[in-house]
Amino acid sequence: IDQHITKAMRYVLDQMQRSGETVSWHEGICFSAGSLVKHDLVWKSQALTTALSLEAISLYLSVSG
Repeated sequence: IDQHITKAMRYVLDQMQRSGETVSWHEGICFSAGSLVKHDLVWKSQALTTALSLEAISLYLSVSG
């Protein structure tokens, strides 16, 4: 696996938040209306960010063995 992919995966894992037996990732911006109103119309989703992070980890583990 490319060293850049491994470095990116370390970053994803470093951003993981733990609370008891659960893990999640801080919400990221999933939608912005554009540059003119980007601070007024932004949608964030902790659930979607967590799902994408888990999918990335799963794919990484499937190719890294």
